[in-house]
Amino acid sequence: KVKFDYAMNNSEPVQIEIMNMLGSKIATLQAAGGFGTESFDFSNYASGTYLVRVTNKGQSFTEKIVVSH
Repeated sequence: KVKFDYAMNNSEPVQIEIMNMLGSKIATLQAAGGFGTESFDFSNYASGTYLVRVTNKGQSFTEKIVVSH
C-alpha cells in the first residue's frame, strides 16, 4: 500500500485519480476535502511509475509514484 497526503484550500470533497504512464485510469477515489491522507494498494498492479492526481473545485496537483515489488 502507498499512502499519500493532500492539502486543499477548501473543504469540498476531492477526487483522486490513479493513472499509469500511458494515461489510463486504473482507479478513482473520493475523499473528504481540506487536509487528509489516503492509501492505495498497488499489489495487484505491475511494478512501474504511476501518477496520482488530486482535484477539487478548480485546484489540482499531480504526484509521481514509483512502485516496485
